[in-house]
Amino acid sequence: MDIKEFYSNEIAFLSNHTIKINFNENSLGVTLTDEDGKQIDFKAFSFLLEQINTLYNKKKEEYYGEDNKGPIDEFTRKRLNLQDYLLYKYEEFGNHKAISEVFHDDNRILTIQEYAVSKETNLRAQDYGFAAHFNIYDLEKILPSILSFYEKNKLEK
Repeated sequence: MDIKEFYSNEIAFLSNHTIKINFNENSLGVTLTDEDGKQIDFKAFSFLLEQINTLYNKKKEEYYGEDNKGPIDEFTRKRLNLQDYLLYKYEEFGNHKAISEVFHDDNRILTIQEYAVSKETNLRAQDYGFAAHFNIYDLEKILPSILSFYEKNKLEK
């Protein structure tokens, strides 16, 4: 089954059923059931969640402004006074591009981030990447481990 057929099947299923959200006060969790009280299957749930997540990301960008879609450009680096900027990885794979960069700012925060952007939707992939922010005090704590790792492994590149 190709992706278009999968989408068509899931849209047909969801369109032909009334989905109800059931809240459990004891577990503080929810279940999604159809009009007969049966929980929707994993495929339908996954499809629905993916569509809601895509819609959420579009709405979030409309409200807060767009996330970075590529390496931070020189104008932005100057405007935000980002220092020691380094794009240490840029890769394209499938329908995505992955960006990995490190920099620090006037607030004395070191940022290491990696993210992927879909070439089709131009939205960040939510299941890929990370962002780590360190102040000088936290960096002092982890720097010995980072340096030790580097020294032990630098010859095995």
